[in-house]
Amino acid sequence: WYMPLFLFQIFYGTYIYRHFCSASIYFFSRCCSRTRWFLKEALTLYLFAVVYLLAVLAGGVGAARLFEPVTPGAGFLPLLWHYLAIHSLFLLATALLINILSVLSSSDMGFLIVEGVAFFCIAAFFMTGELFISGLPKEILPEHVWMILVNPFAHLVLYLHGVRMSVLDSAIVKGISISMWTSTAVFLTAGILVLLWGCYIVNHYDLVGADHEAEGGY
Repeated sequence: WYMPLFLFQIFYGTYIYRHFCSASIYFFSRCCSRTRWFLKEALTLYLFAVVYLLAVLAGGVGAARLFEPVTPGAGFLPLLWHYLAIHSLFLLATALLINILSVLSSSDMGFLIVEGVAFFCIAAFFMTGELFISGLPKEILPEHVWMILVNPFAHLVLYLHGVRMSVLDSAIVKGISISMWTSTAVFLTAGILVLLWGCYIVNHYDLVGADHEAEGGY
């Protein structure tokens, strides 16, 4: 499930970083606002994320139609909106973070840091899932739901979510029902924080004399 998101981070994890390096002092000496430049790059990155997710969905639906008819249900559009909102904001936050860390260190280090945290969250998610599946008494399950809710990866798993629409009743696992609006807010907040940090970095970091890629980056 994470692999399509992982591939996007590989493709676009250095998208802004490469532009920042190529622009360097020659572009920014004539650019009136680095912040405006960075926000424009971030918006382009977000649009790439949305188009990428739509392409992944189209590919999955196309593959399914090879074996049996596929028709959209009554809740198709609301579910599509929630899926795109949650996953596109996640991709924006993580890809932006890789780009920023790449500016501060190197492209490989930025990628390794972000993906290291991501795979740690995935491992923690499955370990927590094993705890729930192994048979915790039902009366104490609510006391341990927070272990999943604090994990960012759980907010990407749609079947853990609940929606107040009968046509979109999700397969709830052990009584866990995360609001899709909550997951959207989580990644929107993360994206805004990373965006603000990125604005600060591009305005205060000077590439002159700094050559991270020559020190072992790719």
